[in-house]
Amino acid sequence: MIHSLETQRLGTLDRRAKIMIVDDHELIRSGLRQLIERQPGLLVCGEASDVNQAKQSITETAPDVVLVDLRLGETSGLDLIKWMVDQRPEIRIVVCTMHSENTYGERVLRLGATGFVSKQDSASAIVAAIRKVLAGGLFFSEELTQQVMRRTSRHSACSAESPVAGLSDRELEILALLGQGCTTDMIAQRLFLSRNTIGTYRERLKTKLDLKNCSELVYFAIHWVEDCDTHNEHQDSQSFDTPATGDSYIAPPAPPKTSKQLTKKSQKTNATL
Repeated sequence: MIHSLETQRLGTLDRRAKIMIVDDHELIRSGLRQLIERQPGLLVCGEASDVNQAKQSITETAPDVVLVDLRLGETSGLDLIKWMVDQRPEIRIVVCTMHSENTYGERVLRLGATGFVSKQDSASAIVAAIRKVLAGGLFFSEELTQQVMRRTSRHSACSAESPVAGLSDRELEILALLGQGCTTDMIAQRLFLSRNTIGTYRERLKTKLDLKNCSELVYFAIHWVEDCDTHNEHQDSQSFDTPATGDSYIAPPAPPKTSKQLTKKSQKTNATL
């Protein structure tokens, strides 16, 4: 376990809400911890960098709210969300990630998360999300809330959805890795799966996305990842500041690639698939 506060701080006399931070970047955890502990009524009870550490810390500290990233090194925050909803349903879950709410917001909401904030959001937005879920509410954008309501009210919504919305969590994860330029062997190693299993997922992706071959799949994946990054770049929110200097410590998104760069990346990935 990376960080767990001593039992004395969690005594019965301390009525502050207990917040746990799950992120695989130490700098992010440090910034969030400093931000949260400056707030009245809030206490960071523990930290973790992956799913296994998080499960152990959650069991030991019983947090009220867990801030969780979706990418946790070689593990997935989606798996942790599923585990918490099943094993610790009383915990309020706020996803704090660089991924776009447009891509993952509805997915994590349906899994049982109670809030979604970007690491590029202001410090006040992150604190507001924590307080909102502590009060029993949900913290998602109005756009996402309306989107879910419209989709729920339409029985024929599936026909109008993006095909990506119909992918499983694992399929979406593999699509994202393909779009980032990862080869089959790289994906297999990262997800602890066999090369044949990744090949099976690729075939499923081609079928669900109505793509004819591997080249079309890679090209689709690259453009999908770039579209998600572009959506993030056009958000009006800004990175939250460190308490010490006020300087943003979260790296800005990389500039979008040109069509020539995308084609070159697709060719390079295809060559090693």
